[in-house]
Amino acid sequence: MSNPQYYCGIDFHKSSSTICVINSLTGQVVMLVEVKHTDSLVFLECLAQYKENLIIGVESTYNWYWLVDLLQEQGFNVMLGDAEAIGNQCRRKNKSDAGDAEKIARLLMAGLFPESHICNQQFRSIRDLHRGICSLQQFRSDLVRQSKTVDHQHFLSGVGSSEESTQMLAESRKILLELCETQIKSLNSYLQCELKNYRESELGLLQTIPGVGEMLASALILEIEHVDRFQSVGNFSSYCGFVPPSRVSAGKNYGDKGKNKCNSRLRKTFQVAAICFIRYSESGRTYNEKVKQQHSSKASKNIIAHKIARTVYYMLRNNKEFDVARFA
Repeated sequence: MSNPQYYCGIDFHKSSSTICVINSLTGQVVMLVEVKHTDSLVFLECLAQYKENLIIGVESTYNWYWLVDLLQEQGFNVMLGDAEAIGNQCRRKNKSDAGDAEKIARLLMAGLFPESHICNQQFRSIRDLHRGICSLQQFRSDLVRQSKTVDHQHFLSGVGSSEESTQMLAESRKILLELCETQIKSLNSYLQCELKNYRESELGLLQTIPGVGEMLASALILEIEHVDRFQSVGNFSSYCGFVPPSRVSAGKNYGDKGKNKCNSRLRKTFQVAAICFIRYSESGRTYNEKVKQQHSSKASKNIIAHKIARTVYYMLRNNKEFDVARFA
């Protein structure tokens, strides 16, 4: 929709939201209402009269899934906005939900709305499953570390402990570890089956990179989704966190102070891919030694991770396998 008559801003919260609709012809607010999240159909009833000539802006808060999915299923034109960027633009002396909703609508009308990507609903559920598996794996690692600590403190593997509380604690952690192992194995099996249904060719492409196996390739695809959504390889590198932010004013460069906005999970995955590439590939070790002649060991791994990210972008875009000769 190029030039809609109505622009809607939704200030989205946990239990309630404020809806503001502005008429672009007059610039006046035609609807300002607070909606409780007791019934999702209330949103549709409020916006139904403007549906044919309306664009909606929603903040990308942690709970945006259900609202955006609902509006898209009903045929509304929805845009998801970067909550942090919107917050920076909505700063003022007197803050209110009504003011925030109106500001979102006016940002939409002015073409200044900081849009975020809306992931495909089916793909998003698989991605969130993978992230949940990663959380379980982290929990398992914590349990293993804690169990070893108790073992070293009381020498449970040797003389053992006479304290009943210590034995109970060790036994409970053992049960939790077995449960975690079972669940992780089951969820991983389901994840791979689901992902192979419609992304099998891309999984095969990424596994041509030395050191990248099925799990690592799955993690990359799930965090990237589609490379077509990035205009250039530079934008993709920035999304991965390999392009540092800059602060330049009056000809002075103040460095990259502040937060580097990126997909931190994708950045870490590429860093793991770089480590595996160096470990399991002769060409990777050779290239790493070459880079280390000019940079530190830590910096060299980040440089290789960045290069692998750029390589993955072109591999997926051009549907070509990894070429060691071109990489080096």
